[in-house]
Amino acid sequence: MKAILLIPARGGSQGVPRKNVRLLNNKPLILYVLESIKNIPKKYDVDPYVMTDDDEIEYISANAGFKVIKEEKTTGRATLDDVTLRFLNALNFQPTDETLFLTIQPTCPFIKPETILKALDSLTNKSGSILTVKDDKHLAWTIDESGTPQKLYKERLNRQQLPANLKESGAIIGSTVGLIKKYQTRINEPINLIEVTKEEGIDIDDFYDWSMAEYITRRKKIIIRTDASVNLGMGHVYRSLSLAQELAGNEIQFFTGSSLPLGEKFFKKFSFTHKSGTEEDFLNLCEETRPDITFIDILDTKTDYINSIKRFSKKVVTFEDCGTGANEADLLVSDLYTNCNVAPEKQFSGIENSILAPSFDTIKYIKPFSKNVEEILILFGGTDPSHLTQKALQALEQINFQGKVTLIQGMGKENLIQKKEYQLNLEIKSDIDYMPKYMLRADLAISSAGRTISELISIGVPTICLCQNEKEMTHTHASQQFGVLNLGLGSLLNTESI
Repeated sequence: MKAILLIPARGGSQGVPRKNVRLLNNKPLILYVLESIKNIPKKYDVDPYVMTDDDEIEYISANAGFKVIKEEKTTGRATLDDVTLRFLNALNFQPTDETLFLTIQPTCPFIKPETILKALDSLTNKSGSILTVKDDKHLAWTIDESGTPQKLYKERLNRQQLPANLKESGAIIGSTVGLIKKYQTRINEPINLIEVTKEEGIDIDDFYDWSMAEYITRRKKIIIRTDASVNLGMGHVYRSLSLAQELAGNEIQFFTGSSLPLGEKFFKKFSFTHKSGTEEDFLNLCEETRPDITFIDILDTKTDYINSIKRFSKKVVTFEDCGTGANEADLLVSDLYTNCNVAPEKQFSGIENSILAPSFDTIKYIKPFSKNVEEILILFGGTDPSHLTQKALQALEQINFQGKVTLIQGMGKENLIQKKEYQLNLEIKSDIDYMPKYMLRADLAISSAGRTISELISIGVPTICLCQNEKEMTHTHASQQFGVLNLGLGSLLNTESI
């Protein structure tokens, strides 16, 4: 079926001078819409035109392969209906009345090819007109003829509870040639509305809109591959979450392995996009997304694995990686230990490169050292596979500790501790949202040698460390120079030693 697309593009602009040719992330604004039109799925016989009064717009459009109808300089006061009628009269052929017709504004750079196709489909389904709209739910007011404020809502509700308030996005308005000629307008009954996202709904009128468009075009596509399990612990997913929260202005997707379901369970609590599957599924996601950066936080990787990711990702960053794949990554972050096989210029090592939870950014002081231990904090990460919590509590019972003991248990711990099991002034907490609150109360902490140690060090809480496994024995941050007394492998310790 025949479809004519008109991109009306004047050279003048009040809000943003020379808007249609101004470079948005190094590309003329009008090219965004032209490229979307080029990528419309091949379902219709699409005939696109640019109508302009400007030589530069004519050059850019023609160079992109579009037909251009040039007209005299305009004032910008004519409506798009007027422009449409002028355009139809300027054609050197007469389209049939059934020909589909869309105007697509170049000031809406993020309209998707699929949305344009949806608009054409809607016109074939007996719509008189289609309009793209965006939902703008707010408690709104107007001013009547007497100057009195009048509310435009029935009752005061939270924004999420308000009914839809659909505003024209300006991106696409469409009808058929016959209806446009008959009624001299593109708005003809019956009307169908196509709701678009906030991003697609951006219509650049001023520099505020332009700054939003710049933000969108400069966002990176990021994939974070991470995992959690009883043996692997929860530190990797917590670090990945901290990373994502810091980079949240970008397009972020998490991926966890379906063979370790604890990671998927963890990310269900958050609003980030998350997928789970096999390593083949992960590589398919990389190929589909073509990310700017892929972060790998699953410990040791192999050369082939990292190289397979690099086929689709511009940059690859890996964490705590002692595998051969670390040499192939663009950057290795080794805050807990140095990988001596990776060149220093490709590696950030040492505790100063720890990635803490964002909540620690608001802590502006180091907790003063207390000689008297009145409150002890016990936290062995999200899983505690070596059951070190029980040993620590038993040790406190043996010395008849009379102070307060706060125990933080993670979501991955299988056998949860019960308060009644111990003769201690014990408070048990799970799935804590704001960890600094409990750390700052403690005079002493007992923990394993993971990322929690870095958090305790950052706010000055002296810590007794029991390592969960031999890998943790290599973590250089769990040492006396940072206020940590490392007792070694926890499974070999008895309560008397603790």
